[in-house]
Amino acid sequence: MLNNIGLIIQILANLAIIVGLYFTVKQIKSVELQIKDSRIQESARLMFDLNKDLREGIFSKLAIAIADKKNILKELGGEFDDSDIDRYLVIFELLHNIFKKHLITEYMLYDAFSYDIQKAYEHPEIQHFIKEVRKTNGDDLGLYNGFELLGKMFTKKSK
Repeated sequence: MLNNIGLIIQILANLAIIVGLYFTVKQIKSVELQIKDSRIQESARLMFDLNKDLREGIFSKLAIAIADKKNILKELGGEFDDSDIDRYLVIFELLHNIFKKHLITEYMLYDAFSYDIQKAYEHPEIQHFIKEVRKTNGDDLGLYNGFELLGKMFTKKSK
């Protein structure tokens, strides 16, 4: 009789461990889903904020001038100086970094920014600006590499 009671206690203890493990795994999966949802929300917020930055003020004017293949630099009759171009390209550098860290998907990036990135990448004054900056600061710094990688990727995709 005592052996049966010990066996029953052992079975109940094992059952309690199994039930405990089940609920622990379920809790871990719930936390993982919350983290994933949080990352998705943060990605959407990043996309919204960067898109807003590009669609308002000086960057909106710059994007339109680039898309219309107009001169953009002041010394060539455009409205923008080197710091304007730099700040514009830095937004695309940030997008590349965010994309590389898998905080946004390629589809999200393509859908929201491919047109602007490709037009900027193909604009001769942007290319000239990048060459001059690299000549002045040294090519080894990797200045605007992320922008160029995105430009090449979207140009290749559109063909």
